Order: sequence, then structure tokens, then C-alpha cells
Amino acid sequence: MSVFWSRAGCFLGLWIILDGLDVGGFVLGCATALTASRVSLRLLPGQGWRPRPIALALFGLRFLRQSVIAGADIAWRALSPGMPLRPGFVLYPTRLPEGHPRSVFRMLASLLPGSLPAGPEAQGRVPVHLLDTARPALAELADEEARFSHIFGVSQADTRASHG
Repeated sequence: MSVFWSRAGCFLGLWIILDGLDVGGFVLGCATALTASRVSLRLLPGQGWRPRPIALALFGLRFLRQSVIAGADIAWRALSPGMPLRPGFVLYPTRLPEGHPRSVFRMLASLLPGSLPAGPEAQGRVPVHLLDTARPALAELADEEARFSHIFGVSQADTRASHG
């Protein structure tokens, strides 16, 4: 499926979520989705990502689960005065190519409980703020990066050896 039709489908899906399945609205939604797809390709050309549909659906479920877990973890830490916090930063050496893959990964990595990618990258390393530096955050980030790469078909360059 081409990037244009993938985007058109996403825009139309968003339209349906916002407007419902009214016949008149659906026709306008189709026209809007096609126009938005054309404009989006001029502003942001296709990246050649090929999402795997089943893996993407499973990722969506995992995304919801991780959101609930992260929210509950933060609430628990905030409301529990005895909860030990060891805040700090780690530098995660990403293997994703620069640009959109890294940006999307940073957004997804913020769903890990108690972690938030923050600040500019330095030599392929993403600074991540942690509420608890005793957690195995680097291993968790590596796992999320591998899942992301598999789902979206993004290749990972072997850059870790050159950074470490």
C-alpha cells in the first residue's frame, strides 16, 4: 500500500472518530482525507516505513497497557510518602536512524513507567530522566526500541559499539 493511501486511511479514520458515520460527513471526510494526504506528502515525504498490521495492533494494546501501568506507577510514587525515589539521568545509545524514527521512539519511550526522554541528543545518545535510577532502564529502552523497529520495519544501525 502506498504512503498516500496509508495516510488517507489514517486521516479518514480520524475523521470518522471525530464525526461519526454520517453519510454527508463521510463524503466530506473522504475529500478532506485525500486533500490532507496530498498536503502531508508535500510537507513530510514518505519515510518508507512498512508497519506490520498484526504487530501494530498488538502494539496498540501494549501501548494502552503501558499507559495505565505508567500512570498508576507515577500516582503511587506521588501519593506514597515512603516510596524511595532515586531520580537522575541516563544516556541511552539508540541504534535508530536520525529523524522521524528517533522522534517517534522518544515519544513511545516516555510511556515506560518513571522515564521521560529529555533534552537534546548527543552523538546518538538520548538523555532520559528517571524517577528511579535503580531500575534497569537501559534494558527496558533497548526492548522498546527493538519492538518499535520490528513493528515499523525500521532498521537499526549498529552504532552502539562506536559510542561506547
